[in-house]
Amino acid sequence: MSRAQTSAVITIPGAERQPVSPGSPIRVEASGGFLTDVSVSRDRDDANIAGSAVESNKGRTTAWATTEPLGADETFTVAAVAENQAGETTEKQLQLSTAPTESSAPDTGSAGGDDPDL
Repeated sequence: MSRAQTSAVITIPGAERQPVSPGSPIRVEASGGFLTDVSVSRDRDDANIAGSAVESNKGRTTAWATTEPLGADETFTVAAVAENQAGETTEKQLQLSTAPTESSAPDTGSAGGDDPDL
């Protein structure tokens, strides 16, 4: 018996270029099916990050994105489940890190500090 349906594929655009910008939402997409469950949690305190469907096809979610700020210099776990038209599920889980903010980077400005005589 041949398999007529292909598995749904879950992608997380930008995940290959880490760290990701803390100002950009985490986006999860499904092709060849639809998303049935997506969760993003901050690793340091296991807090869930809010998100919602941003694209759908025939009432079924095909893309999802976080809707609250991520925070700088954090690590998040993304878990998603997608289903193809035959009802077969595909799961994906990965960790993403956000970049530190510029204000948390070491000061490379003037070495003289506040002393005008230096």
